[in-house]
Amino acid sequence: MFNIFNLQSLEEFSDIAENNSIIEQEEYDKYDVKRGLRNNNGTGVLVGLTKVGNVQGYEVVNNERKPVPGTLSYRGIDLNEIVEGFQKENRFGFEEVCYLLLLGSLPNSSQLEAFKDMLKNSRNLPNGFTEDMILKAPSKDIMNSMTKSVLTLASYDKKVSNLDIDNVLSGKSDEEFQWGNGYKAYVKKDFTEIHFNFEDDDSTIRPCIVPTRLLCEIVKAWLDEFEKFSVSKK
Repeated sequence: MFNIFNLQSLEEFSDIAENNSIIEQEEYDKYDVKRGLRNNNGTGVLVGLTKVGNVQGYEVVNNERKPVPGTLSYRGIDLNEIVEGFQKENRFGFEEVCYLLLLGSLPNSSQLEAFKDMLKNSRNLPNGFTEDMILKAPSKDIMNSMTKSVLTLASYDKKVSNLDIDNVLSGKSDEEFQWGNGYKAYVKKDFTEIHFNFEDDDSTIRPCIVPTRLLCEIVKAWLDEFEKFSVSKK
């Protein structure tokens, strides 16, 4: 590939930038700056409190940091215990760990099934997203690729600034679809209902609300009848 940069100029610019960016250690000591969020003895700086996770890699003895076997806990539960439980029962635990991190406790069977349904209904990506954002610009660093994709998905979220818990957990907003002749359909973000509206000047006309389960049953019945009709015509 043709290099458009003058290497000599690039090295010169690099030296200039480096020399103008040096801050002496005395300045950090003067203002008590915690470089890299570390105290002078190497311990971490307390910047907040959380109930979500905890990493323990050292103990402080006589104001000195002593390394210890590292531990990681989610919501107060040692990660080793969580993994051992899944391995013992020979099952995957992705959804349960997500539930634990988000909601603060491990789910029972009914809660887990409801949570899995919520995840399943949230997995669809916008049209063309897989090709444009993932396949056309692959990355050797999977974490960079995931970060880029998640940040880009924010552009598709009409309520991205809404931090209400129900909105954050759903990851969806009510979807609007429009056909010809003035018909509109609004699909609730929990997929329980579909609202059919006919645009008219008469405000007394109320939308037709159809439960999603009922609509699925209607479609299934129609498909069954269509299949019977197709067989009868052969």
